[in-house]
Amino acid sequence: MFLRSQISHSATVEDLQTRAVRIPYLVGDLLRRGQPAHEITAVASLVNDAVVRRALELVLDGHPELDPAALTWLSLGSNARREPVLSSDIDSAVSFDDSVTAEQIVAYRAAFAEVDEVLRGAGMTIDANGAIASMPLFARTHAQWRAAAEVWLAQPLENKGIIFTPLLLDERPIW
Repeated sequence: MFLRSQISHSATVEDLQTRAVRIPYLVGDLLRRGQPAHEITAVASLVNDAVVRRALELVLDGHPELDPAALTWLSLGSNARREPVLSSDIDSAVSFDDSVTAEQIVAYRAAFAEVDEVLRGAGMTIDANGAIASMPLFARTHAQWRAAAEVWLAQPLENKGIIFTPLLLDERPIW
């Protein structure tokens, strides 16, 4: 996993983006070598995770007012299930420590919008429907997620519960 290592050690956003745009070539090479589809998607998922983690690290390094230890970044959808294809988009959510204030969440979300831009520059597609950590519905404290999940489970036809419940059941923490 030489590419994943290079991505994880990228010193700058530009370096990360230059390396990440090689993911389709890696997938194509694995396909040409006859690797099974489940192995190809597992490798693609690991490399995608590395890109997202490194983008988050680089962006948060530029925001010393934000505590990286106060959040859990969640991969959603096909990436979370480790079955992305080249056309898969990046879906994400974040769960904050309950001590994080509403004002701090706004600042984090602005930084996450920067992460979205880094990922776009890396050749990744960000979810067009807004299932991303830079959006209010996908950036909540642990207590807010628990409260929302209780409502969704009790009344799945209300408040988009039927949509959010399966989305969050697929989540996988990568930070």
